[in-house]
Order: sequence, then C-alpha cells, then structure tokens
Amino acid sequence: MSGKIKLIILAVLLVVSFVTAFFVTRMFSPPKPKPPGPEVAKKVPEGALQGEERGLVSPDDKQVADLVKELRIKIEMYQQKLQDLEKREKQIQAAQKELKKQSDELAQLQAELKAPVSNLKAQIDELRKTQVVIKQDQRDNLTQIAAVYVKMAPAEASQVLETMCKNRQDEDAARIMYFVSLQSDRQAGKIWDAFTNKDLAAKLMEMMKRIHDDGKPTSEGGA
Repeated sequence: MSGKIKLIILAVLLVVSFVTAFFVTRMFSPPKPKPPGPEVAKKVPEGALQGEERGLVSPDDKQVADLVKELRIKIEMYQQKLQDLEKREKQIQAAQKELKKQSDELAQLQAELKAPVSNLKAQIDELRKTQVVIKQDQRDNLTQIAAVYVKMAPAEASQVLETMCKNRQDEDAARIMYFVSLQSDRQAGKIWDAFTNKDLAAKLMEMMKRIHDDGKPTSEGGA
C-alpha cells in the first residue's frame, strides 16, 4: 500500500505544480495589448483588423494547453504504474497464500507422521531389549562348547539344554544352539527333535532369530 500512497502524493504534487506554474505565468507574462481606440479603428480597414485578430494566438493559452497536455500524460503514466503495482501486490498475495497452504499441509503431514515414527522407535527399542547379543570375546568359547554338542547324542544334548532353561539360562541355551547350527545343521535338527518340551524348543528357536552376532559367523561344514 505504501507504493499507492507515493503515487497519489506524486499526482497531487503534479497538480499543485501545474496550478503554481499557471499563476506564475499569469503574473509575469506581459499584459495583452489593448484594442485600438475608435480613432485607430477608423484608420485601419475593417477586413485587415479582423484578419489580424483571427491570426493572433495568446501565448498564455498555448502555455496552459501545453501544461495540461503534459500533466495528462504524466497522470496516465502514474495511473499505469499504479495498476502495475496493484497487479504485483495481488500476485504477491496469491504467492503468500499458496506458501501458507503448503506450510499448513507440511505441518499436518509432520503431525500425521509423528505417531508412526514414535511407534517405530518404540518397537526398535523393544526389539533391542529382546535381542540375544553374542559379543566378540564370547565366540571362541561358544564355538568350543557347540563342538561338544555336535558330538553328543541328540537326546543327551537336548536334556542338558532343557535343564539349562529350567535354571533360567534360556539365552545361553539359544546361543549354544546358534553355534551348533553354524557347525552342523543336521545335528541341530536332531537335537530339536529330541526335545521332550516342544514349546521350549520353539521358544529357543525364536530366540535364535533375535541373536545379534558382533562377529562374523563361520560355517565349518555339516556333520
């Protein structure tokens, strides 16, 4: 709106300058020649006098006409600038409206995604809590223990593992079976079949799926 006010002020200043110039011209312009008296008029032929009057053009009238023309041109120019400014302001307002709409949509999308992301983080945290971690320094010991279980009778190995679970050593039993399966899938399958408590076997298998091995597992071939 400040641009409109500036253009209006300029238009007013132009009008004021026009009026001022008009009066200044009137004040300082030479007086019009007086019409000839009766005696002179008698001496001058009537046709010649009318011809001179028709050929005379007042300098003041011409100057005023030029000022009016110039003023009209400038007013039209500033009116065009005012229209351009209004058009530009409408475009800016439309752009701001569209930007606000996009901002609102982005805020709504962020709000909609906030809950799923929070739920996903909670699930990841819960999964980490239930992970059975095998540290690098445990690998050698577990590899040796698993080698013993590979050579044991399946029924005997399953009995030892069931006893460990009764003593709340479920994670250790899952770790052992994890390394047994790395060394011999066949022996691991026989041990699972030998479990008298099938629910416990299923539980240990599920725990094996959540094992996180810090080292690289090495398969030594099936027996």
